[in-house]
Amino acid sequence: MRPKTLAEVAVLMRSGESFDFALRNFLDEFQMHPDASRLREEPALLIGAVIEGERWDAFLAATAELLAASHGFEPPNWSWQERRKLRRPWFAIPWAGLRAVLLVEALPRSGRETCSSAPTPSPGPRCVSMKAVILAAGKGTRMKELTNEVPKPMLNVKGRPILQHIIEGLRDAAGIREFCVVTGWRAGVIENHFGDGAKWNARISYSRQVVQDGTGKAPELAKDFVGSDNFLLTYGDILVPPEAYQRMIARFGEAAFSGLLTVTHGEDVTKGGLNFFDEQFCLKRLIEKPGAAQLEQLRAEGWLKSGQPVWYNAGIYVFRPLLFDFTARLQKSPRGEYELTDAISAMVAAGHRIAGLEIRGRWVDVRDPAVLAALEKNEL
Repeated sequence: MRPKTLAEVAVLMRSGESFDFALRNFLDEFQMHPDASRLREEPALLIGAVIEGERWDAFLAATAELLAASHGFEPPNWSWQERRKLRRPWFAIPWAGLRAVLLVEALPRSGRETCSSAPTPSPGPRCVSMKAVILAAGKGTRMKELTNEVPKPMLNVKGRPILQHIIEGLRDAAGIREFCVVTGWRAGVIENHFGDGAKWNARISYSRQVVQDGTGKAPELAKDFVGSDNFLLTYGDILVPPEAYQRMIARFGEAAFSGLLTVTHGEDVTKGGLNFFDEQFCLKRLIEKPGAAQLEQLRAEGWLKSGQPVWYNAGIYVFRPLLFDFTARLQKSPRGEYELTDAISAMVAAGHRIAGLEIRGRWVDVRDPAVLAALEKNEL
């Protein structure tokens, strides 16, 4: 189907096609080829105006006119009455506004009403476009001979690879259909299994991590894929209830957060990240794999208190593309690796708000054969 109207683009998106696919076909219909750099502009102006209650049809009309006029195509004969319904000049709407409008248009009516309701004294949910980046480059040495021929994310749990559980959960629960998988060890196993994603009603691309130099640099391999979009970042061996992804996106959309970090409790923080939050459950401090002496110091300083949860980094995040400004400046940690948590700490130090979210229900780091066996026996 090649859409001839913006409404038909929205229909394609509701049927499961990505925005990029739908828009590309719309542009091809009228032989328009936009400068891709213009799509990188911030769509918040248009989203903000929709939230303020401006006319939906006027936005579609004005954005279509801008699209047409920008590329020498004779614009439709929209009436000046429609234009005057806009509170700001129609020609000031950014190009990326087309994406913002259509992403909201692709929502069910009930979801659109939630996203476009008038502002209240406390900010309500925002509409959030999202891609997903999955880090799946490691061998998983603790799996021993199980990963001699396949990467750890391709080990089966209940008859399906771990990575397939993740992709299907993100697609079905969070509506994400654009994925970049960062591969490394036995990359061909992943790439041959998922291909371009068509079999999973998704678009899947790949980036190779040749040098295993830590979690801080791995996301940068997906920088071109991310572009100007927000993205969910997860490791390829973390299993959670699919609704956790939906809750993450909802929480990220509650305010102007620069990122979101998920946590769980009851885990050994000396093997991962220890997190501290303020009254709004936004990140205040993050410590990677604290030792016994450091934990004792944190107790003495009042950071760790008896009877309060000890929040362990759950390894699933949401970020704005500005993350890459901080990963680019990373120095190697004492462990000799670039740490993603160092970039997050730098974001907090720079004044960026990182939301926290507790994972409800099962959270599993498929770290070794014992965990894998327990999953198969429904013991986790």
